[in-house]
Amino acid sequence: MSRADNTREKIIKRENMAVLAHEPSMRFIARLLDEINFFGEIAFTSPEELQRKVGMRSTCYSIIRQLERADPRALLAILQIVYSERQKNTLQLETNDDS
Repeated sequence: MSRADNTREKIIKRENMAVLAHEPSMRFIARLLDEINFFGEIAFTSPEELQRKVGMRSTCYSIIRQLERADPRALLAILQIVYSERQKNTLQLETNDDS
């Protein structure tokens, strides 16, 4: 690896670590992945819809791969955020139902 490649790799790792350390950024990424149902099944509706969903998943994998260059446990961190956000939403819905 050339010196330029090493420098580029260090910059990417530093930027990825900054995203991982910034809680609002991680919540945003977690919400994005959850919103497009990255953690669920791809339901077949039409060839066009399937192609769109596969494309979205591919983008999500790229985001995760980038973050994992800085920390191999990045996906676990995102999953923990998704879980805690879902728990918060469930509690809020239950609280609103009780009102």
